[in-house]
Amino acid sequence: SFHGLSQDIAPEQSRAGNDLYHEDGCTPLLKAEIPLFRALAGENVKDSRLVISPKSQAPRTVVANGRPLYDDDGRKLGAVVSMHDVTAVREAELAREAAVREQGRREEAEAAAELINASKERVRLATEAGGLGVWIWETETDKVVWEHAWLFDMFGLPRFSEPINAARFIADYLHPEDVDAFRLAAAATIERSEPFHFVGRFFR
Repeated sequence: SFHGLSQDIAPEQSRAGNDLYHEDGCTPLLKAEIPLFRALAGENVKDSRLVISPKSQAPRTVVANGRPLYDDDGRKLGAVVSMHDVTAVREAELAREAAVREQGRREEAEAAAELINASKERVRLATEAGGLGVWIWETETDKVVWEHAWLFDMFGLPRFSEPINAARFIADYLHPEDVDAFRLAAAATIERSEPFHFVGRFFR
């Protein structure tokens, strides 16, 4: 029944062996690797795991044991092989391995998140201690994202107010004598991808 064949079919008429695979369920067993042929060749087969995957049934994982048979004079009569269905055990093993891998991925992700958070906290402390403001300016949309609230204090703005954009920075905060230098620095970054570098004065 492992091979999905009728009990009325004689072993020599069956296609048993065409549906035998290694434990991965994909790699076919060579004839010399099949437990029956190994036992017929004189080998004592012990706990050999394989997958039986007939077209008419779901794959089954089995453990095969076998040995050759001899008469009293030592002449080989044939071989006997037993198969024990361990599909449920194998499925449980695979589920456990998947759970272990998932737990490992989760722990790695949590560890990475902790490192990132610790790094962000160090950056925050360093920038605040040094009186630095960190921001991102998306030049295509003229949208500014401020990385921490200290920038609001730098510009004398209420916390959580809307961040300024380039136009407002120039009009409301930048010293008029530094406007040209700011425009040149911005153009060099936008047009030639040069690092943005600007030194200027602003009003609070």
